Amino acid sequence: MSAIGETYMFGLYSADIKSSLGYDQTTFNLLSFFKDLGANIGILSGLINEVTPPYVVLSVGAVFNFFGYFGEIVDLRS
Repeated sequence: MSAIGETYMFGLYSADIKSSLGYDQTTFNLLSFFKDLGANIGILSGLINEVTPPYVVLSVGAVFNFFGYFGEIVDLRS
């Protein structure tokens, strides 16, 4: 699930997210949009890896990962 399964299983647990966090449909659509955007950005990392050394892609991925989880933590604490 950590690699690709979450994207395909979103429909299974989306109702639980919506009810437990109290999201309305507009907020939930935004969440779904960014889920799809994140899945599609993975193609760009493969293309960037073709022209740069692998540590560049890994560094960019680490930064995105940090800010993604940091954003979740900030959102859940507020």
